[in-house]
Amino acid sequence: MDADDFLGRFMMRLSDVISSQYTDQWYTLNDVKSGRLHLVLEWVPTVSQPDRLDQVLQLQSLQSYQNKAVPSAALLFVYMDRAHSLPMKKSGKEPKAGAELVLVETTYRTKVCDRTNSPQWDEAFYFLVRDPKEEMLIVKVRGCLFVIASTLPPVLLLI
Repeated sequence: MDADDFLGRFMMRLSDVISSQYTDQWYTLNDVKSGRLHLVLEWVPTVSQPDRLDQVLQLQSLQSYQNKAVPSAALLFVYMDRAHSLPMKKSGKEPKAGAELVLVETTYRTKVCDRTNSPQWDEAFYFLVRDPKEEMLIVKVRGCLFVIASTLPPVLLLI
């Protein structure tokens, strides 16, 4: 991918999602003239008190799991609603846009919307979060094979 293929990115801190537990907002893409993504994020911890999360994580770090399947500390729900005003492809055409969400070894992909700079996905995904202080949620919006947006939020403090 050369420099002309880059169409934007944004970053969000997971701490905002952890503290609010739920967020429904538009995120502006950086490094491009236009483009926004509408996401709904919900943090569902496995403990009822937020201060207990650190205790759970500390206990998990002390355990050695024979099958390497570490229990999840929380669930992160992501609703990929739509994008708006995505940049055009370098050819001047509207992109065929789809999104990819990655958290550790779990990857989800939305459908690809045909030739629009305002794709509507209306798709929901969930992730099992083992360590919200270390893991990163990566959201990329792609036009055909080219990345047009990338999100690198640390799942660290809840997105």
